[in-house]
This record gives sequence, C-alpha cells and structure tokens, in this order.
Amino acid sequence: MNKGIAIQTILLLLVGVIVAAILIYLIYSYATTPTLSITECQSRIISWCTQCKTRAAGGNWPTNMYITSALYTECSTVMSNAGYPSFTMSTSCYAAHVIGTSPGICTALGIT
Repeated sequence: MNKGIAIQTILLLLVGVIVAAILIYLIYSYATTPTLSITECQSRIISWCTQCKTRAAGGNWPTNMYITSALYTECSTVMSNAGYPSFTMSTSCYAAHVIGTSPGICTALGIT
C-alpha cells in the first residue's frame, strides 16, 4: 500500500490555489476601484473640450477627434447621473459641441 501523495493531487491543489488567488485579486481590484467625483469629471471633460475648441478652425469643431476610452470609462456614468448630456467613446468634438439641435457635453459645460 502506497502512503505517498500522488503527483496529480499535488498539481490539482497547486492549480486550485492559483485560481483562487487570481479570483481574490480580481474581486478585490474591482471592489476597490475609485469612482471619480463630478468635479473631477467636469475638469477632465472641460480640458478635452478646450483642446477641441483650440482645434476648431473657423468655428468648425473637429469631427475626427474623439473622447478617449479612459475619459468615457471614468466619467460617462458620473456625468449622466448629474444630468449632463450623454456621450460615448465615438463622440467627436463636433458631437460634444452640438447634438443635432441640442447642446452637447462641451456646450453644457460652458465651452462654446
């Protein structure tokens, strides 16, 4: 009768510990991700809108400069919850200035 632990059992235990450690890390990092305040988001979006306005030659806001994915991820929900016009990652400077006949996020923040 063999009283030793099989190598297969040790490997399975090792894989289980690694998977558990990864899951704990992911849960912890997701739960502790800080949310930006409305003031921080306003500041970041105003900075982006100012760049758009600077590039607006002759009053034509660029259609080929878009909101960054980081800015969208960090601020879209915060700004929407605060009652500002919504925006997406495909929002260009032009769309941030005016959405059809409605003001875009830049106009709502006073950058015209």
